[in-house]
Parts: sequence; structure tokens; C-alpha cells
Amino acid sequence: VLWSSLLVRSDWAPLVLGSLHGAARQRSPMPLRASVQRWCGARVEAAEALRSFLVSKGAELDAQTLGPGIGTHGLGIFARRPIAKGEVLAAVPRSLVLEVPLAPTTPTVPTLRPSPLAGALPTGGRWYDVLGDGAGRAAARRLAERLLEEEEKGSKSLFAPYIHALPAPPQLHPLQQDWSAELVECSPMLKRLYEEAAHCHHLCLSASTRRAQHSSAQLSGALSLVLSRNFALQGSALGLLPFIDFFNHHRDDASTATAVSTRVPCTFQERWPGMVAMVAERSIYQGEELTFRYVAAPDSVLLVQYGIAPEGGNRHNLAGVEVFHDDVAKICREKWRVLQSWGWDGHTPLLFTVPDGLSSRAPLRRFAQLLASVDQEELAAATAVRRGRRSAQPATPPAAVQLLISWLLRARARMRLPDLVKDEKDCPLSAAVAAVVAGERDVLEDCLQQLEQELLLWVPWLSMALL
Repeated sequence: VLWSSLLVRSDWAPLVLGSLHGAARQRSPMPLRASVQRWCGARVEAAEALRSFLVSKGAELDAQTLGPGIGTHGLGIFARRPIAKGEVLAAVPRSLVLEVPLAPTTPTVPTLRPSPLAGALPTGGRWYDVLGDGAGRAAARRLAERLLEEEEKGSKSLFAPYIHALPAPPQLHPLQQDWSAELVECSPMLKRLYEEAAHCHHLCLSASTRRAQHSSAQLSGALSLVLSRNFALQGSALGLLPFIDFFNHHRDDASTATAVSTRVPCTFQERWPGMVAMVAERSIYQGEELTFRYVAAPDSVLLVQYGIAPEGGNRHNLAGVEVFHDDVAKICREKWRVLQSWGWDGHTPLLFTVPDGLSSRAPLRRFAQLLASVDQEELAAATAVRRGRRSAQPATPPAAVQLLISWLLRARARMRLPDLVKDEKDCPLSAAVAAVVAGERDVLEDCLQQLEQELLLWVPWLSMALL
């Protein structure tokens, strides 16, 4: 069960598995299980040694409260006793954090009327984390270089216990293995995210000052560790937090979102000067894994950004809906002028996301209303009615709703599952992409039902108009 998450790069893991993967096909199951058990024990021992070292330097990491262990997703931190809401679970001095300065982003003058299509156009890095701007990418690159420098120092480094205990870079991260064109093309949203990530990764690696001293595999490994484990800290800094970054990501399950026992257990805080901490967000039972939410994001983002494989039921899932030039080829000149004023040249495909794109005044709905309107005056009149009248009449005209339904049906038809091998353990990336596509299809199905119900609301009004 843990095999795919326990593979370790020899560049990083102090305990090298060597040719264990090949040995797995030759030996009986018992020696393999014993080898994995020994490796798991060594990982836990390294994390315990890191805890002891950090405590000796002033960290607060009570061994009776929490401790490292191996769970479904590899190395993690688990509660060793019942924990009450508000308890400080782990606190580490900033002096023990591996960090670099994060240059503040130059503030831009906000426009009074931002383009409705800004989010649907390729952005070259519209991300949830540090990759989204040049200052963040530079900090991530410097932190990866710093990690390599500390690793070179060996036992002389203050961070040697941390580097020794670090898990391997995420196996599914784009920096750890190439994604085939077949996999990327399975979902338009996954393709857009992957292309943006690849562009940002290239900018980081090409600007590295350590290219002469380290191989591309080492640089990629260091950068993938930074991108999947970093924390933005007060005082404009980006850091790797020893022991605290062993807390894994909390997965938000839509089917159990209201259950107290499934809510996020921990939150990251900097409530004391010079200390970073994890605090219990709710009551935690003994033996529960201590997790926190990296980011509220869909499966596609978690896979591309962190290398986290989907498990189904993510309530933050989104699906991509593309609009092409052919969809607007026959519109009138006035509508073209509106689209150009919104920043679209008509050639670059637009990628909207749902269900957020279907909310009132959302870009996708506004786009459909524009195309379905008879002229600009009608669209302006419809907008004025929605703002000024309280009526049971549906807000979006039926022609626009039908257009939205046609786009979602096309998006569902264009999605395809990757070809999976018989044993998914031999192809975990394909299985992860298949789970992303399945989640996006579920989102499209829910949105189609919503639009069909919305279209039915027009039946009484159309019947009255005919009378």
C-alpha cells in the first residue's frame, strides 16, 4: 500500500534503498515487507532524532503529545494523547528555520473595471503560491540553493538533522518525472496548470547560481522540496520549518464536510515573536494524524503544485470549460468590440472554471449572456433589470443558459481517462490523473443539473409570453 509513496531519491535520503524496486520483483513478499518496515523505522527514528535536537535548541515538541509515524501518505505526525482545541502542538524558534528573504511584491494600481476574461487567459503562473510572481520564484530558487549548500556542509550544518530526516521529493511532482503529452491532454485545466508550472520551473532552474556545482536532478529535487514544503513567514520571508513541515495536507472531503471529526485538525500560526507553531483547531483524538490545510484548491492544483494524488470527494474541485474562436466567429461587430475591450484577441482559447464561473456576474455567465444577446442595448437592459427589480424571473435569458449547457456538454465529451496498466502501482501518475479527470467530470455533471433546473424556471415565463 505504501510502496509508491516510499520510493526515495538517493540524492537526498540518507538511507538509500538502492535497487529495492528491482529486488521487489525477485524476492518473496516477506523480505520486501521487512525491508519496507526497516525503512519506515529508520524514517521515524530520524524524525525523532530531529525532535530531540530541536528541543535542545529551544523548540517545544512534547513527546507525550505528538510524534512521527508512517501513515497512508508516508511520514507524518500523530497525536499520542487526546488534544483539546487551542493547544499548542509544536513550536519552533525562527532561528532554527531554514529561510530566505522574500522581496515584497511591487503594488500595482488596481483598475476600476478589471477585464472579466483576465482569469480565463493564459497567465504564465496564476498560482496559489510563490510561483505566481517574480519575487516568489526568486525566493524559491534561493531557498533551494540554500538547501543544497546546507546539505554540502554535512554534519557541520545546523540543519543536518533536518536534512537527514527530510522525506523524498514528491514522486508525482512535475519536477520529479516527465508528464507525457497523453496525460496532460486528458483535461484542459490540468494542461493549463501543467504548462504554467513548467514555465515557472524553467524560470527558477535557469536562473540558479548552482548549475555548475549540481546536476539538474539535484536542483530539481531541491526545488520540488521547496515548492511542496515552504511556508510564507512574517517579515517577508520564505522558509522550510523543521519538524513542523512533517504535518501533511488535510484533505477536504465533500461528503463529510460538516462532521467535526473530519474538519482540519491544525492551523499554522506565528503568534509569538520569534516562534512558528502548529495549534489545534479542534479536539483531536489519540492516534489521529495531525494535518493542516496547505491550500483550499482542486485536485489538479494539488497534483501539479505539491505532487499530492487525489483521493476523491474534494469539495474544492473545479472543472475547466474552454471557449474557442469558432464559438464567436459569427457574432456582430459590436460584440467583437466588447470582447476586445475585455482583452481577448479571439484566437487564444479561453479557459473558464466551474462551478464558480456560473455564479451571478461571473465571467463565464457574462460571456454567454453577451453572445446570446440580440444587441448591446438588450444586454444593458437585462443588467439593469437584475439590479433594480426583485422578481421571480430567472436572471439569465434561456438562450444564454442553453449556450452554457452546450459548452459544458462539450467539455465533458472532450475529457478522457488515461489508459491505465493492470497494476496501478506501476503507474501511479496515470492513476492520479484519472482521479483528477473523474473529479472534474463529477463537477460538470453537477453544473449541468444546475443549469437544466435553471432553464426549467423559464417555462412559466415563456408560457405566459405565448399567451
